[in-house]
Amino acid sequence: MVTVYAVDSRTRSSRGYINLLRLVWLLVLLYGEIYIFWNAARHCAPWPGKRQHLSSSSRPDTLLLVSDTHLKDAYSYDMVPDMFVRMIEFYSDLYLKRNYRYLQQQLYPQATLFLGDLIDGGRQWSDAGFAYHAARFHRLFSSLQSQYYMAGTYDIGFGDGIKAHQVNRFQNEFGPTSYTFQTSHYSAVIVDTLSLSSTLNLSTKDAALNLELPPQPRILFTHIPLYRHDKPCNNIDPSLSATYTRSQHKQSPSHEIIQEQKHQYQGMLNQELSQELMDWIQPVAVFSASHHQYCHIKHNDIDEITVPAFNMGANGGGVVLVNLGENDKVAVKVCWMPDQVGIYIGYGCLWLGTLLALLLYHLYQHRKAMAWYWTLLTSHDYETGYKEQQEHRVTNAYIRLKRKWRVDFIRDVLDVGCTTVAVYIVCLIWTT
Repeated sequence: MVTVYAVDSRTRSSRGYINLLRLVWLLVLLYGEIYIFWNAARHCAPWPGKRQHLSSSSRPDTLLLVSDTHLKDAYSYDMVPDMFVRMIEFYSDLYLKRNYRYLQQQLYPQATLFLGDLIDGGRQWSDAGFAYHAARFHRLFSSLQSQYYMAGTYDIGFGDGIKAHQVNRFQNEFGPTSYTFQTSHYSAVIVDTLSLSSTLNLSTKDAALNLELPPQPRILFTHIPLYRHDKPCNNIDPSLSATYTRSQHKQSPSHEIIQEQKHQYQGMLNQELSQELMDWIQPVAVFSASHHQYCHIKHNDIDEITVPAFNMGANGGGVVLVNLGENDKVAVKVCWMPDQVGIYIGYGCLWLGTLLALLLYHLYQHRKAMAWYWTLLTSHDYETGYKEQQEHRVTNAYIRLKRKWRVDFIRDVLDVGCTTVAVYIVCLIWTT
């Protein structure tokens, strides 16, 4: 007599295979949602050395420079449904908040300076909309350390396009557009070069022109890079004690900032204004923004560093860590943040691989079971008197098996998927 067993592909080996996939996703999510961000900040942190062995008078001042955060909003993308805008806002905010929190925890900077272009639709929003996104900005970049802000073209406009009302509300949220502050060893001079590029009579232009300069040595901060004539960025030049967190660059080591003019935008300051600033302030170093890519050039013997954008972008964002020591020593380190888009692409590829692995596994198990039942169907070793009944049972089991493997495949996909989503949600809660 032939015994036909119940069909169930959820064997011990099947459960072990599912648990292995769960474990893979657990490790991948912990890496992609937590470790990679912590590790990027950690690689930026152990520099310039063990500060605890330095006296308080000789300990360098550490300044974190963050540029072009461009908080995503409804003005970031045209013709995009509101649901997708909200999704983009959420993940962009998550990226900024994670990186900034780990940078603050690992670097312990004395202060952070945001170099403008804080909100994508800053100058376009109504007063209520601007206040909402300014509060959102402060939530994302909360810190116990000192924070300073600079206006960018996305915040107040450029040149003759600047409106007094937009400037006033920016100042109400983020402070003056031109000012100075001092560290133990240096004086920082933040100049509103957007207003200085205007031919109109602006209060912010007057404030910049009447800025009382602090004592030397001074460092100049401008949102728009200074003028340079056919000077490519020398990003592999170790001048200014520049240090890199990775051996490879995310950008071309030699590109150029050009004098490009668009609506409310200019690639660099004009030559006359740039020279006036250098003669007036006489800085030992210059830091700028707006270009979105890291750039290092020299104006005679004075270094200018253009800080990379700090947002998700195509290759991830970056920041610049500046150490201000005695004897005119300015050390700069460029720190690159993880490529969030690449991480999500990796998740997508891994999920496709998971589906393929489950499909192949179930097809293999299905073929084995089908071969076994086919052997029963073609066997004539049935007990006398029960041949017709046994053939009917085996045939029905064979038909059920052909349908059931699809159900088991979907069930295992949901099993792995639900576990993955649960771990992902825990990671989101942990890091927000």
